[in-house]
Amino acid sequence: MAAQAPGAGLLLVGVDGSAPSGAAVLWALRRAQALGHEVTLIHCVPEDWASRDRAQAAATMEVSRQLLRNEAARARDLAPSVTVNTALHRGEAADVLTALSPGADLVIIGTDRVGSAHGEDAGVVSLQIATLSRCPVAVIPAISLRGRSGVIVGVDGSLESVAAITFAAAEAARLGQDLLAIYAGATTGQQGQDLLAHAVIAVRQEHPDLAVHLQSPARNAPMPLSPAEELVRAARNSRLLVVGSRGRDAIKRVQIGKVGYEVLQRIQCPTVIVRMHEPSVQ
Repeated sequence: MAAQAPGAGLLLVGVDGSAPSGAAVLWALRRAQALGHEVTLIHCVPEDWASRDRAQAAATMEVSRQLLRNEAARARDLAPSVTVNTALHRGEAADVLTALSPGADLVIIGTDRVGSAHGEDAGVVSLQIATLSRCPVAVIPAISLRGRSGVIVGVDGSLESVAAITFAAAEAARLGQDLLAIYAGATTGQQGQDLLAHAVIAVRQEHPDLAVHLQSPARNAPMPLSPAEELVRAARNSRLLVVGSRGRDAIKRVQIGKVGYEVLQRIQCPTVIVRMHEPSVQ
């Protein structure tokens, strides 16, 4: 039950000095410490900022370099054992991180804004990066994880769903948390429940000591929740939510899928969008 092919133990973290960016860095450092990965902090300067008159452009770039120096110093103080690198790029964050993503294990970003229950405050940039990246993406809101427990994963029977449950199970085992698998597919009734049960067989074989719970939405309820609503509700007090992407369609456009899109619009906890890892395209 192999997940996406890993990169070279590299975590790419988009930084911009905001509170969610700081939360993303801290989340990345904790993961890097546990797995022995390296962290590269990336700051992007839009081309229109960098193409102003020479004095303004120089000032903008120096401010950006200082931001990276400050972020790196903070990261090294928080996690002295982690190798922390920095990189300054010109261009939009979504374009830059997408171009770099094939060589990474994970792209980690702070969400633009914490979404409400109805999604009015969903972040546009984090949605773009989660949609376009060619490796898994972790979107981190600026919230405390204190008192939260459990790893949630959405399961719908797709290959991306298999990758998602593999990733989620490994995280739950690493964190010492229970895993809750929620059926997020279109099939209803017993067939959907059977698909959910089948999806976790390999997880239980791989992690025999992991507590795995199953939740199949009550489709016959007077006002049944959508799969995304079920996941959002479960994630309110959880440590992590994992969902699979929809991969790429026949004309090579990236599809994040309706469930992943809605979940990120209403983000409640650190959320990972898992896709089958794609090689670099020359």
